[in-house]
Amino acid sequence: MKEQTQFKWEKQNKNILGFNLKDFKYFKYDDPNEKTNIKKCDVCDNPCLIDEFGNGKCNNCSWEQGGSSLELKYKVGYPNLIPLSKAKKLYKFNKLFNPDFEDFINNLLFYGEMEFEYKNFKYVVDRYTDKFEIQICKVNDYENRQSYKSIDEFISKAKIDNKLLKDIWEDITNVNWQS
Repeated sequence: MKEQTQFKWEKQNKNILGFNLKDFKYFKYDDPNEKTNIKKCDVCDNPCLIDEFGNGKCNNCSWEQGGSSLELKYKVGYPNLIPLSKAKKLYKFNKLFNPDFEDFINNLLFYGEMEFEYKNFKYVVDRYTDKFEIQICKVNDYENRQSYKSIDEFISKAKIDNKLLKDIWEDITNVNWQS
C-alpha cells in the first residue's frame, strides 16, 4: 500500500517545481527551472546559466535573462525594472541597475503594483484599472493612503513626509514589483 501511494504521489508531482530528486523512486523528476543551459548575458555578454525557458540571473552583472526584456528593448519588461538598453549603458559605466523615477512610473504602468522603502518604511503603490485610480501608502497603514485619478496627478502630487515623491527619489531604496 505504501509503494502504491508513493507511485501515485510521484506520478502527480513529477513536473512540479521545488521537489528533491531523491524523493522519486519510480519516475524521473525533472525540475523545469534547473539551470542546465548556457547563453551569453543580454547585457554583459558573459556566460550565464539558464533554465529550459531561457530564464536565469547573470552572476557577473545580475541581469535577469528571459522574460520580455529582449522584446521590450527600450521599455520595462518582466522580470527587470529597467529597460535592456538602459542596463547596457549603466553596465558600461559600472553602475547598478536601479530604476529612476521615470522607470518607476513605467514599472507601475507595466506591473500595476510596486513597492519601495523610504526611511526604513515600506510603501506600496497600486494602480486600479477598474477604478482608474492610483493609491500609495505605507504597508499596513491603509487608512492614510493617498489616491490619485491619473498617472499625471500621481506624478505631480504624490507625497511622503510632505515632499513630492519625485523629489525624494534619490533616497528611495529597494524598489520592486510587488511579490
